Amino acid sequence: MLEAVVLFLLMLKHSVADLLFQAMRPMPNKSNYLDKGLWLHALDHGVLTFFVMLLFVDYKWALAMAVLDMLLHANIDWAKTTIAKAKNWKRDTTVFWKFQTLDQMLHYATYFLIVVVTYG
Repeated sequence: MLEAVVLFLLMLKHSVADLLFQAMRPMPNKSNYLDKGLWLHALDHGVLTFFVMLLFVDYKWALAMAVLDMLLHANIDWAKTTIAKAKNWKRDTTVFWKFQTLDQMLHYATYFLIVVVTYG
């Protein structure tokens, strides 16, 4: 049951960082790997993951999972944006939203990985 609670909290965290926090800043250029906005967005995810995990594990493990989440999130978002831009997939097309679905599935898989690595 604990694992389910952690996974649920990580998914809530995802909503806060991906929707609420992201809406409060200018849109980053996520196809530029060195864009400050991309990494600030990924840092939001990492910091929130740190606080969620800190409720259940020691700070070193919470920090390790936060860094993992931050790095995976940045790379997933960068890859998604780079591919969509290269393919010229616009937000008003079905193919874009199918690809966006894959993006979200990869983020959820990250949280599943965090739970599996933490609780084995």
